[in-house]
Amino acid sequence: MGHRKNKGNRTRHSRKIIASGASAISIANNSGVANTGAGANFDLRRTEVSLGALKDPSDVAARKGLNNVPAPDTERFFGREGALAALSEILDNGTGVITQAIHGLGGVGKSRVALEYARQGLAHRSLTWWVTAENEETLNRGLAAAALILEPTLSAALDTEQLASWAIKWLQTHDDWVLILDNIEDHALARSFTGRFTRGKILLTSRRRHGWTGIGQELEIDTLHREASIEFLSSVGSIERGKAEEDLAAIASEVGDLPLALLQAASYIAQTRIEPASYLERLRRHPQRMFTAGGDEQDPARTIARVWDITLEAIRERNADSVLMLEIISLYGPDALPRHVLFGALNNDAISTDEALKTLSAYSMISLSGEQVSTHRLVQAIARSRIDNFDPVEGRITHLAGVPKMALHLLSAALPKAVDPAAYRSEWRALIPHVEAFCSYQPQTCDDATFGELLNSAGTFYRNQHQGERAIEYHQRALELPHIDGDPKLKADRLTYLADAHRVGGDFTAALGIANQAVQFSREQFGELSVETLHPFLIQSLIRHTIGDSDGAVADMKMLHRIIAANSHDAVDNDTFLRVMMQSASIAEAAGLYEQGLDIAKSALEMIERFGDEANHARFTCLSVIAVLYRNLDRPQKALSAAKRAYQISQDIFTEGDFERLSSAINLAAVYKSLNRYDQAINLATKALRIATETLGERHHFTAVCMNNLASYYIDTESYDIALPLAQRALEVTEEAMGADHATVANRLSQIGTIYFRLGRYADALPYTERAVQVLSRTVPYGHPRAIAVLKNLAVNYLKAGEFSKGIAVAREAYNQSLTKYGPTHPTTQTLKRLTGPAGY
Repeated sequence: MGHRKNKGNRTRHSRKIIASGASAISIANNSGVANTGAGANFDLRRTEVSLGALKDPSDVAARKGLNNVPAPDTERFFGREGALAALSEILDNGTGVITQAIHGLGGVGKSRVALEYARQGLAHRSLTWWVTAENEETLNRGLAAAALILEPTLSAALDTEQLASWAIKWLQTHDDWVLILDNIEDHALARSFTGRFTRGKILLTSRRRHGWTGIGQELEIDTLHREASIEFLSSVGSIERGKAEEDLAAIASEVGDLPLALLQAASYIAQTRIEPASYLERLRRHPQRMFTAGGDEQDPARTIARVWDITLEAIRERNADSVLMLEIISLYGPDALPRHVLFGALNNDAISTDEALKTLSAYSMISLSGEQVSTHRLVQAIARSRIDNFDPVEGRITHLAGVPKMALHLLSAALPKAVDPAAYRSEWRALIPHVEAFCSYQPQTCDDATFGELLNSAGTFYRNQHQGERAIEYHQRALELPHIDGDPKLKADRLTYLADAHRVGGDFTAALGIANQAVQFSREQFGELSVETLHPFLIQSLIRHTIGDSDGAVADMKMLHRIIAANSHDAVDNDTFLRVMMQSASIAEAAGLYEQGLDIAKSALEMIERFGDEANHARFTCLSVIAVLYRNLDRPQKALSAAKRAYQISQDIFTEGDFERLSSAINLAAVYKSLNRYDQAINLATKALRIATETLGERHHFTAVCMNNLASYYIDTESYDIALPLAQRALEVTEEAMGADHATVANRLSQIGTIYFRLGRYADALPYTERAVQVLSRTVPYGHPRAIAVLKNLAVNYLKAGEFSKGIAVAREAYNQSLTKYGPTHPTTQTLKRLTGPAGY
């Protein structure tokens, strides 16, 4: 049948009514029109409007304050004042359309900053409109809603696209409006849309970091600073800050100061009524569950887990390699991962690696800076939870396969191989946070040789950095791996490394016990004179040398020489031979065998000189020992030549805070002292103390060495008021680090005794000098130069204090030792002989 048109200015919604079945009838509910027949229908999708029925957008005025701005999650605005000010400065100035793009990590608070700007001056604008703009469809829906708010009668006439077009025309013909396009991802859509306008303000928020050139000015939002994070948790969670400051700071640190994560934490604490410490424990133990748990009022789609799951799926669609890369990165530290670590992840394809990282950076999941990659710790946590063979509840790798194995081998392959010490340390410092992070996820039961080498390498780095506790932890774990028992050579080496780590850490009893265990094990497995026993004996001799056991160290030195003599030249590599030679020279110096030590050190240097610059580290060590030996032999010009050369090498190959560079400065300063060049000695020693305090800390034993040396120079220049507090502090730190009976403590005690003696305070000096003699009597052999010097000081002190019998008795003991050591004509022997006279002079 035919049909009849509706007349007039009325409009109707688009609908399609279809009848089915034989002789069915289709009826619309207007004007009594009907169609009959099989499959009869009304197709009313076309809207028919007479001319002039709709208002032109330019003729529609908006009342002030019209908006759809959502309510904020929290009424207070935390820690974003700077970002808001920068945003306002751009948007509130200038003419024509102003477009601003805010970008940053999901959950970082981009929308909250945009919302705060939108709320300011809301009542004075004609329109402030919030649109979710994830794609063109949601953008059109948001614009259509604006059209209907501006002109409600449009609802009966226009579909969504038509309404969106009407809204665009309204925006094009009006001023004083702000449009917020939230979470826009498509740069092409953003560019085509914003290019339509010549007036108004458009604010974009996006997780996409790049691609905004030509669209608008950019503002990147970072995480909150720590103080704002703590205030956020305290305020939103209704937590009394004073009692929970430390726990709130720990929660903020754990979630990386990310606002959305802070909101989840505060809401959870407030609604469950638990203590912040309890929340922190749950977060550390069950991070994945806590990332999905917020308050009852919180939108489930606005949890950390959900926000980033959506982002990761979007990334996977663009570049699946990017997700694999992120999972690998999640097993390392969050900050400053050297980019070269990742080069082998995608079959050594540098371009594919670049593309994968570029995609992650585009979605703000990582930050690329030069040759470094950084990732927010919560992004890492979410990525780890998606890895097979990783238990997010326990925070452990369950099986070393797949992504975890790939991450291990990439890290192992990237370990520093530089010959230059400065470059080697620099590379290690860049890698060690990532080695630590990976090792923290690995179960102790792992039986992988590569993992064992990674642990051992980390321990060695910490030993070289004089960080004993960290070194002990890694060497202990490397020793405990199951496969060690099947490899005697490896077990002996790991025992030896652990012993040396305890030495560096100042636990000399444990160090000597483990070293002795390594020596005995090597002897049993390989034979007393086998080359495999060299390393254990070398470390045992070093420990005995460190604790002042000169007799034991000399015995070990002789054993080392026997082992070298018993093996062929090819069996002992040059590095090991040089270490033995330099260690022997140091032992000889400590034992007062200066000539013997000098001969050994000079032989070692002669060998080193054949290797050129590649042996600079060994050359530096050998020259330093030679300088000390020449100084002790009272040959200061020879000492100066060696010390200057060692100092120059240290400036070339070590960085300012390195232990070796500090020791070379101290050594050279001591030589300047022996030449009475005190200005140079004090300047160099002062600089060394400052650097040691800054890099090692005030309570480090080497900082105490710097204090003590500087004090000695001030003593010689009679600046006792400066010398005394330095010497007292050096004693305190040395006793704490090395124990009250260490030979070095005797040196500190003697120095303080000297200051009091020079000040004429003999009664104050005596307890220090007496104790110095007692310590040295237990730690150095008979006739040691230091023992003779301290006995002489004590004798003079007794005599000055009027205790003549004690003074003469001590002087006789010192004389007998000096006679044995130096002979009857030596100046020290002659002085002591005079002190043994009837009056002590």
